[in-house]
Amino acid sequence: MARRDIGEGVIGWILLSREAVARAEQALNSDEKGVRDEVGFLALHQGFADRFFPGTSVLHTRLRYVLFIPWMMEQIAAEGASDHARRLTVSETALAGQLKKGKLSDPEADGIIGGRIWPRHAAQPPSFSYWTALGAWGILRPRPGGSMPSRIEALRRLAQLNPKRRSRVTDDDGGALDHDAVSPFVKLPRPPEALGSRNEALDFRMTETERGFLRKQLIGVRRPNTNNPSLLARLAEIPVAADADDPWSSEVMEVADQHDKFALSVARKTSALAGIGRGIYAALTELVRSKDGLSDTTKQRDHLKMMIDVYSDDACALNLEELTLLLPNLSRQLVNLLRATQDWLKADRDDLATLRLVYANAEQARKGLRARLPDNAAGRQRRAEWNPELQPLADPIGYRWRNIRRLMSDLHAS
Repeated sequence: MARRDIGEGVIGWILLSREAVARAEQALNSDEKGVRDEVGFLALHQGFADRFFPGTSVLHTRLRYVLFIPWMMEQIAAEGASDHARRLTVSETALAGQLKKGKLSDPEADGIIGGRIWPRHAAQPPSFSYWTALGAWGILRPRPGGSMPSRIEALRRLAQLNPKRRSRVTDDDGGALDHDAVSPFVKLPRPPEALGSRNEALDFRMTETERGFLRKQLIGVRRPNTNNPSLLARLAEIPVAADADDPWSSEVMEVADQHDKFALSVARKTSALAGIGRGIYAALTELVRSKDGLSDTTKQRDHLKMMIDVYSDDACALNLEELTLLLPNLSRQLVNLLRATQDWLKADRDDLATLRLVYANAEQARKGLRARLPDNAAGRQRRAEWNPELQPLADPIGYRWRNIRRLMSDLHAS
């Protein structure tokens, strides 16, 4: 809950959901790490990642979480308590503790959500991070209209399956719920006996039954707006992803269909151009900051030169018409920024300042007074707060590939 002044002598209160607080915390953390989407490249990342790997997220760490979540919810419902949200938080925190115990005997047990802050609960617990995946992968059943139930709605529906609790399950206003007594989840493999026993260890190693269940679910994942298998489905069927450096590696291209082969080729060039664009933004901010008399460092500009040497051929080869054909919802401003970046790469790469206006306009459209590049007092103040020595160096877009490799390694582990 946050306090807000709403008038002279009047104080109001705004109730913030846990999800809203988590999103705000993530935004603040991301800003500190220098990975905020400054000029709009995130749309490219999300567009291709959602096409190739539906339901996935950069927050995904290990595949067994998509089983832990419904298993925990079924346990909570079976216990018969009504404070579902609190009990889910307790269960997810306890799971982190059990996984930490498991890590003592399993060196590969990294990726524990909330492990570093345990016994405090994670701001973005597994059920929050993986909920979309549960729906996209056919583990969470949709409502009759096709939309997915919330976590608390799923818990209430599970509670209705308990005969001792059925008459006591109500909505937020105290009215009786009238759901059909059908589990929100498809039939799952049996959970491990240790789940929920705080003194016992758990790990991410799945049984053959669990891997078979998830493989079947993932093979059924379609490419968005088509009835064709997604690239994720093909990787679930044919174990080639674990050693591939990029989603357009030859091993992956061999299992992709013709549509995804074309899209992966465009995605590779887009990744290169966006990586250079990220470098340009950092280099421009560093350049203007030096003109403000704040710093003489050239770290970001030196890195941009390296990025251009390595990635400029792919970046210049990107056909923007093909890109917009594959990602039709890209903003005109982002497409214009990509075009200006290509034009600069193909012409005089030495005069970086010629790109300032187009990048400043794109940044200001996204961030308003928080933008760093505009030539105004707010921009100068934001530049003064930005330290080029502490900023991560730009790199190409990865389209969640690091996460996908880990998930597929879990799936195909022997």
